[in-house]
Amino acid sequence: MRIDFFCESGEVYGLGHLRRCENLAKEIKKLFDFVVITFYSLPCPIPQEELDCVIIDSYIMPLSFYQELKMKSKTLVCFDDFKRLCYPKDSFILAPTFGYHHKRFKPRYFCGQDYILLNPAFYAPSHQKEQKKHIFITLGGSNQNTLLRQIIDSLPKGYVLHILSPFFQTQSPSIHTYHNLTPQEICTLIDSCEYVICSGGGSLNEAIARRKKIIALCIATNQKHQIKAYKKTKAIFVILNPLHNLSKKLSLGIHALQAPQNTITLGGKIPYFIGTILHHTCSKFLPNAKNFESLNHTQQRAILTLRNQKEIRLASLDSKIISPNEHFYFIHHKSPLHFCFAYFDETKIAGVGILKCIDARKAFLSIYKDLHSSLRGSDILDSLCNLANTILKLSAIKLEVLKHNEHALRFYLKNGFVEIEKRGEIIVMEKELGARP
Repeated sequence: MRIDFFCESGEVYGLGHLRRCENLAKEIKKLFDFVVITFYSLPCPIPQEELDCVIIDSYIMPLSFYQELKMKSKTLVCFDDFKRLCYPKDSFILAPTFGYHHKRFKPRYFCGQDYILLNPAFYAPSHQKEQKKHIFITLGGSNQNTLLRQIIDSLPKGYVLHILSPFFQTQSPSIHTYHNLTPQEICTLIDSCEYVICSGGGSLNEAIARRKKIIALCIATNQKHQIKAYKKTKAIFVILNPLHNLSKKLSLGIHALQAPQNTITLGGKIPYFIGTILHHTCSKFLPNAKNFESLNHTQQRAILTLRNQKEIRLASLDSKIISPNEHFYFIHHKSPLHFCFAYFDETKIAGVGILKCIDARKAFLSIYKDLHSSLRGSDILDSLCNLANTILKLSAIKLEVLKHNEHALRFYLKNGFVEIEKRGEIIVMEKELGARP
């Protein structure tokens, strides 16, 4: 599977969009190493070939660009800072901004602090000793030299400054400048300072994660909502208009800030979001199938009815009836590594297929169907084997069968599975899918 990222960056646009796309790409590769990731710098032409999953983070591209991407891709994910556009229908919207909620567009809208993207370095424990009266300053990746000089001139004397900027230079012995730092180096630098002065966006999230005394400057209109939301938590001192009376505001902020008391959890649902968009993309390779996340409540209840058919329960490793609570908990809290699909016979759910990845090379498989449907179990099995081999790049799939379930044993033997292990009443079978690249 391929994922294409489209975003702008540089002196004019800053590095915020690029960095959060890079962070998302890292999280995707950590969960699913088979994914091929490509980055495009906007503005740029759209590739001619058909695309699998496209993720775009932009505040310069017009709606027509999004619409063309939607037509060429199986899944379109749009980063959004407060509904910049009316995005194409059925797009997934990711709004990784603290304090932002938008219930209207669920279940395809993912917003708020649970979806904030940080490099893993900012979640690691701090081992750096904090130096009093040291200030870390970062205003993002755009050229903010004029404002940086105003900040330096406005700060009280006696502070050592550490400025991260690709453009700012100085000969002052009390000012240290940095550029092209790794996330680990930025994290260490933040930890070593008592204060952080930053703009909104990704830099503010990083400082929050390190629990520093923070003065946040609003230097762009799309930062205002995030900064005001953090202000309500009393985690930061806010300067909404840094061009007016800056010296007084900075002095007030430094003297007013106390060591942060509250911990704010960021990014906890990113694995769920990644699983959702990849499962949706995989379902596009399967005929007459939808991933569980895209089903409505009635369809999800229909799956419970299938699971609780008497013949299926008797053939299962655990024969007890599944309660609605257990069923819906599984659907809404399952691992991103569980690929679950409902197969349709016209409009009716006729079967279910599940691939539970156990490592980068193998997965456990399970299938069950409506015993009154004309859908064949081999149709589900063939589509899952094809998905596992060609899209997920697995080399083998396993399954477990009760030894008294002779019908299932014959079915799997006929379809290329071989017995590899016996554990009491359970027979473990496996099918090789081919060498992984």
